[in-house]
Amino acid sequence: MKIIDPHLHLFSLTKGRYDWLMPENAPHWSEKAAIYRDVSEHELRQVSLAGYVHIEAGFDNARPWREVNWLQGSCRLPVRFIGGINLTSNDFFTQLDALTANSEVVGVRDILDERAATLLQLPVVRHRLGVLANRKLIFEAQLSLTDSRAVAQLERVLSHYPDLKLVINHGGFPPMSSQGMNYQMRQWEQSVKRLSVYPHVAVKLSGWEMMSETIDWGRVSQVISTTLRYFGTNRVMMASNFPLITFRLPYAHYWQRIPAHIPQASRDALLYANASRIYRF
Repeated sequence: MKIIDPHLHLFSLTKGRYDWLMPENAPHWSEKAAIYRDVSEHELRQVSLAGYVHIEAGFDNARPWREVNWLQGSCRLPVRFIGGINLTSNDFFTQLDALTANSEVVGVRDILDERAATLLQLPVVRHRLGVLANRKLIFEAQLSLTDSRAVAQLERVLSHYPDLKLVINHGGFPPMSSQGMNYQMRQWEQSVKRLSVYPHVAVKLSGWEMMSETIDWGRVSQVISTTLRYFGTNRVMMASNFPLITFRLPYAHYWQRIPAHIPQASRDALLYANASRIYRF
């Protein structure tokens, strides 16, 4: 079974800043201390990976190319990079040009989260997403698909820039706890359906450990099934969000367990082929 892990993070506390990992800073997860450490590619060798995609991890938000430079000197497995970017910064083009000087940088991320609806309606942000589309770069969209205002703004962007390659991170945070489940699940599914009509949008399913204190594997299966129903086999990827997944189970155990929740005919696509194509391995 071939696997490309399309969403993980490595850390060097001595070389990067990682303000979000500091105990006094948000997010205030009870388990966060477990990942406040150096995390190297060596730990990935628990799994026989064909490659992986490193997603920016807040190494240096002002100079995000420094993270890529560090990684390139320490990575041995086949890898692609998603660099950090600030869509509203005066330094946007400096950051983008420095990142894309490296041919293994295939896209960027500016974490939207609760700012999504506000940011996505700003003319400067929309224009810069258009710049990414023109440069054939991926934009990693991290936001909740239960936020209907944000999804509506995202649809406007995608309608205006139909060539924008966009990957939804963590499945758009499907509701995994019982509180308000039915209403929120309907809202999430409706957003998945709406975004699926844009052919350059893909979805990565991961981040289960951030959505609930325990992983409900029945709900994981439901989320995978629903996403496949709308996006089809060729635009869905399974990912780990390592090292955060280790809040719940070891990295190798995750990749041993997840295939059982994927229809057999779709396993190669979701575990390997789609990531290989979308991230240009």
